[in-house]
Formats: sequence, C-alpha cells, structure tokens
Amino acid sequence: MTARGVILTRPMGYNSEFMRRITDAGYHGVERPLLTIEEVEQDENSKARVINLDHYDVVVFVSRNAVRYGMPHLTGRWPQWPERLRWCAVGAQTADELHRYDVNVIYPENEGAEGLLSTMDWQDADKVLIVRGKGGLTALRDGLEAQSITVDYLEVYERVGNPHVTLHQEVIDLRLDVVVLTSGEGVDPLCASIAADVLSEMTIVVPSERVKEMLVEKGLHNILVSGSTSDEAMLTTLASI
Repeated sequence: MTARGVILTRPMGYNSEFMRRITDAGYHGVERPLLTIEEVEQDENSKARVINLDHYDVVVFVSRNAVRYGMPHLTGRWPQWPERLRWCAVGAQTADELHRYDVNVIYPENEGAEGLLSTMDWQDADKVLIVRGKGGLTALRDGLEAQSITVDYLEVYERVGNPHVTLHQEVIDLRLDVVVLTSGEGVDPLCASIAADVLSEMTIVVPSERVKEMLVEKGLHNILVSGSTSDEAMLTTLASI
C-alpha cells in the first residue's frame, strides 16, 4: 500500500517535529510553507504599551511567534519584570518558549482562547495585554471584554502569503492527497498554488470551523477539523482518513 502524501504548510522552521511524527506513522511528508513570518514595526502606541507593561495585570502570548518577536521588545525595556504581572500562554508550546525567559507561565491543557478563558482566574484582572500577530483572532479579547476587562494588543509579527508555483504539478507527480493547513491566512496561497479541480480531490485538515468555512467559500468541501493546531490533534485527524 502506497503511503499517503501529506503537504505540511506551516512557516519554515515549524514543520520538523511534525514531519518526524508523520514519517514515523507511515506517511510521506512534503514541506511547502504557505506563509512567511515577518516582524511588524512598532508604532508609538505599541511602544507606549511596552513602556507601560507594569500597568497591566496579565500579559498573554497567543503563539510561539508572539514570544519570539514580542519578548525582545519587552526585555529591551524591562531588565526586571513587574512583580505583580501574570504571564499566560494559549498552549504548552508557547509556554515552553516563554520559560526561556525565566517567567512562571499559566497555560491551559485545552489550548486556545476558550481553554485559557476557562482555566485562568480572571477575577483580579482589570487590564490585559495580548501579544499577537497582526490581524489575529478576536475570541480572547471578546471573552475578556465580556468580563469588563480592558484589553490592549501588542502586534509584533504578520503572516505573509507564500504561494508555490510548482506545487500543483508536485501534487500530481508525487501523488500528494492531503494538505495540513494550520492558519486561515494560508487559504489564499493554497488556492493560488493548486488548481481548484485538483485541490477539490484532496483532503484538507484544518484546526477550526473558521478555517473550514473559509475553504468552503472557495468551493472546497473535503475538509476535516482537528480542533487544534497541535501536532497531536493533527496526527489524530490524519489517522481518521
């Protein structure tokens, strides 16, 4: 039996562990990042939020990229962290990045905004800083503001589409039949890389109903929702195909 061909689309540097795991599970993986990560220049409002870090009760990092691009701004201003500041991450991998900075991190077992909202004790939080990518999801902010908590964003990176002009032919030649897509920003570069008639025959694994709906709007319907961007969730969903 021929191994399923799986396209991994995370930005460069974020596919190696998942590639190892799917290879061990018997899949044939091909890394074709559909997004690149670029640093966002900080405006005066962003600089003021860094300077006023001690005005916040909680700082939340929504991804590993948020840590990698956000922490240099904070460490450059704060040689010692504000004593009462609580540090949160949306999941274990993001928390691991933060631990490198010698901070105690709170994170949910059920990663994501919903998990953090239900796990974290927000009772004493009046003001929260969310470190994230440009144009990210608003679920966390909405949930906090529903509890009358003031929320500011520190946007430190952005995802830029990276279509692959050769991917359409590679799908045919290498008999690739599954795409793992971990971000809604990857929908357009995916559709620009593979013609609709070929893409419609493939299975696309996505982390959320939101990304699924974006693909449905493109006329695609063979979509599986993993419920998370984690390697474990994606691998479990692959095994169900």
